[in-house]
Formats: sequence, C-alpha cells, structure tokens
Amino acid sequence: MVLKKVTEWSEDKQGLYLILFISAILKALVFWALSDTPINPDGVLYISAAQQFAEGNLKEGLALYPMPLYPALIAIVHLIIPNWVMAARLISYTSLVLLVIPLYFVINHLFGRGAAFWGCFAFVLAPIPNGWVVGVIRGPSFVFVLALFIFLFWLFVQKGLNIF
Repeated sequence: MVLKKVTEWSEDKQGLYLILFISAILKALVFWALSDTPINPDGVLYISAAQQFAEGNLKEGLALYPMPLYPALIAIVHLIIPNWVMAARLISYTSLVLLVIPLYFVINHLFGRGAAFWGCFAFVLAPIPNGWVVGVIRGPSFVFVLALFIFLFWLFVQKGLNIF
C-alpha cells in the first residue's frame, strides 16, 4: 500500500513537493542533532567578515576575506536571525533544501519524473550533503547556484534561445 502510493507520487508532479518536504524534515533533524557542533576555522573567517560588513566596514571585511558574497549573505540573514552562527547555518540549510528543485528539473527533463524523484530522494538521503547542514561553509550555496545555472543553461539550449 505505501510502496504503491510512493510509486504514484514518484510519477506525479507532486513528487517534487514530497521530496522537498522529506529534505526539509531530514535536514532539520540533522540541524537540530548537530547544532552544538563547533564551526570550522573558515567559518570563523566568514562570520568575522560578515560582522565587518554589517557594521559598514567594507574595507576591513574585504581585508579579512576578499570574496564578499558569502559573508554579505550571512550579514543579510543576520538581520533576521540574531545569532551569527545560526544565520550562517540557515544559509546552508536553505541552500541544501532548495538544491532539490533544480536537481529535480534537470533529471526530469533528461530521464523522466520517476528518475527525478528517486535521484533526488537519493540526494536527500546522502550523508555528506546532510553533514553540510551545520557547516559554516560556502559549499551548499555554491552547489545550489551551480545547479540552478546548469538548469537555466539547459533550458536556454533546449528552447533554442540565443543570448549572445
């Protein structure tokens, strides 16, 4: 009964919603279970630069870390989440949950909905990306943006849009 229902969902448009829900719940459990994990040395650097950006000290922030996008994103999220480490971890969490969307669409267009569902399900259960949830690292947001651009590039190629 359950397997039949999952098979139906895997072939339906709503399979993406199920995968997003499973991803959000699983990553939230990992986030909660590993929330007391200390951050890596690079994370301290990113947060220090973000603190400088938040104070308006752009030159000092760039002196700490010359690539400002990730620390600036931390500073923006810090406007909502007052804890610096939790703000940075929320970026990783959100990026990894949203990564399922472009991944699903790329696999769906290449191999079909069933393969997209099971491929994303395998990604959701993969231990290494789930460990990235509590990391103050650039990796999750980079992989999300990369997957998004791959999907958009594929759409441009598929639709024959000439952007040059």
